[in-house]
Amino acid sequence: MAKGRVRKTDPATLTHLFDDLVTTRQRLAEKDRKYNPGEHKDKTRSKISLIFVCSYVGLIALVFIVSLIYNQIIILNDKQLNLLLEPKDIVLVITSAIGTSVGFVVGYYFKGEENIGA
Repeated sequence: MAKGRVRKTDPATLTHLFDDLVTTRQRLAEKDRKYNPGEHKDKTRSKISLIFVCSYVGLIALVFIVSLIYNQIIILNDKQLNLLLEPKDIVLVITSAIGTSVGFVVGYYFKGEENIGA
């Protein structure tokens, strides 16, 4: 291309280039934000607590589902009612074994900033 000559560009290409420029500026602005350790710690705490609580509730739901399926199989095949599982008893064992740990984790990770280091 010779000096002084202007290349003609269609409006769609210019719009696309402008959109790319805006997107790039937004990404750079996000990267320029300063790292906030308090914000990062809070997000990590909430993620860990959420994982623990969801796993605990999922385990209890799984116990109910498995015990119902097991009981149906026992009733249909053997008709021996003394082999049935009681979901209440299993949940009591799980709650006593794991519930205190989940409570500790949730309590630790959800405590406020004013309690940290005290």
